Amino acid sequence: MIDDAYRKQFLLLKRKDVYAILDGDTKFGEYQFSDGSTTELAMPYLTGSKLINILINFGVPAESGASRWEYVDMLLTYCIEKHRGVDFLKCFFSRSQFEDKLKAYSYEEIEKAHKEITSKAIEGINDILHFGKNKIIWNGREFFICPIDDYVEIEIPQIKK
Repeated sequence: MIDDAYRKQFLLLKRKDVYAILDGDTKFGEYQFSDGSTTELAMPYLTGSKLINILINFGVPAESGASRWEYVDMLLTYCIEKHRGVDFLKCFFSRSQFEDKLKAYSYEEIEKAHKEITSKAIEGINDILHFGKNKIIWNGREFFICPIDDYVEIEIPQIKK
């Protein structure tokens, strides 16, 4: 039963509008760095070849010729089947995906921009999931997909002095 519940949670993401957020097609405005320069407030644009590489890294055979959203769909389908939905989300939201987009900036600037962009992307996905009364939560280590009304307790380790 738990596998069916897990599967159903991640099936909620199988939508072109969610894929458009994850592959960098959806823009949420502009992000301004401290030096005044800007970048699109969007996930990094993932080309077909980048998406094929991600598929291959997950162990999914892929060839060119599909659309970008189809690659994202192939990966999500595979991840759901293999019980790796959280890995799917971690992959798209990882700092390494932002390397090309943010490489010209300091570590501190990258951290701030990454946090703002990923927060907007999660907010955008949650706006889509809201109609089904669901949401994504990121606690800094894991992703959860749960009903809007559910309370998710996030444990934060205590730092000993």
